[in-house]
Amino acid sequence: MKTVLLTGASGFLGQFLATELVRNAYKVIGISRQAMQAEAGAPITWLQADLSESDSLQDFDLLDSLAAVDIIIHAAALYDFAAQPEAYHKHNVIAMGNLLHLAQSLPRQPYFCLISSIAVAGKREGFFSEDISLGCQALPDAYAASKFAAEQMLRRAGLPRASVIRLGILLGSSRDGYIPKIDGPYYFQKMIRELRSARRVLEGVGMLPLPFGEHSVQHVLPVDHAAEVITQLLPPAMKYAGLRVYHLVGAERGISIRKILSVMLKFYGIQLVPLALAPRLLPAALMRRLGIPPEVRSYLENNICFDTSHLREDLPDYQAPAFESYAETILSYAENKLFRQGH
Repeated sequence: MKTVLLTGASGFLGQFLATELVRNAYKVIGISRQAMQAEAGAPITWLQADLSESDSLQDFDLLDSLAAVDIIIHAAALYDFAAQPEAYHKHNVIAMGNLLHLAQSLPRQPYFCLISSIAVAGKREGFFSEDISLGCQALPDAYAASKFAAEQMLRRAGLPRASVIRLGILLGSSRDGYIPKIDGPYYFQKMIRELRSARRVLEGVGMLPLPFGEHSVQHVLPVDHAAEVITQLLPPAMKYAGLRVYHLVGAERGISIRKILSVMLKFYGIQLVPLALAPRLLPAALMRRLGIPPEVRSYLENNICFDTSHLREDLPDYQAPAFESYAETILSYAENKLFRQGH
């Protein structure tokens, strides 16, 4: 049984990932800044440490507890549009450096897997290869810059075996829709549900102007699917020397934002056709009034295809889930558990 050190184990993705790892016979050690109470018979062992504080990770008792670690999965990250650049640097960059130092201190030279984001592709368009050399793309925000910096640190660390898994936008679980907060496409769902009272007037027009690019796509996937694939990738990925990059984005070419909006409109019984309004032309104040953080504007105007050759080479039977197969589940959860309860 291999032992996995999982950072971010108490977070959204981390919870699903910990469950999936245990299901696949891994022993899981979770690190959290807050003291976590392990339930009786729970399959995960908790350690308390702050990744952004180097002294916290060099505690002798902590190092002893991690001596048998075979794999490190770094899934912890700050992702909050209200956060300042300094906070992103602390939690996504400094923490990465401290964790790399820890990895180099452990006796088994553990395999290192960084959970990154397709945000590192920046404002590129067209085909984005898993082997592409990063460094000249324009990054849209401090979050993307911090994830890019973390990837570069891993490249320079020269670990014998490592991987980067760049995730698309995580949606709720395809099984029950669970997601802890409104984010990403859910901002549009909240906006659309609030238009229900004006449905008859709007349907007389026939179209609904919304901030998105006419040919823009989103790369979305349910969180439980992401956890399953990350776990499945570990055995084949660990066979490679050096660094290997994977794109885990659902469909390679993404799904059009127009289609996502059409599914949401249908969910609420609104017979309207989405009309694209270029987000870059809309004032920040108007975006906020619509309930959409202005910071997401750059993610609403992109047409990029993410290469998944490495993923399909190592998981030949991989199938990306169709958005329609789980859309009603995630939209229903948001409607019943988030919006109606005032989240």
